[in-house]
Amino acid sequence: RRFPIAWFSSKEVRTAYEEETSEPISLSTISTYLARMTKRGKLLKRGTHHALEYRVMSQPTQNALSLVEDR
Repeated sequence: RRFPIAWFSSKEVRTAYEEETSEPISLSTISTYLARMTKRGKLLKRGTHHALEYRVMSQPTQNALSLVEDR
């Protein structure tokens, strides 16, 4: 909901999660979820190890990538 088209960091996700749930969560847990979502084709990733940013992949982009991967 909070990051529909913009690039975001794992720290921004952690802040949003903690504001929504009033529960603490470790940055490593957030990073694990983001890595899994990237691997499953739900997020795009850019940057270096210490400055990664993510973005939600649009459905048309997901569809196009799945066509390329099927070849």
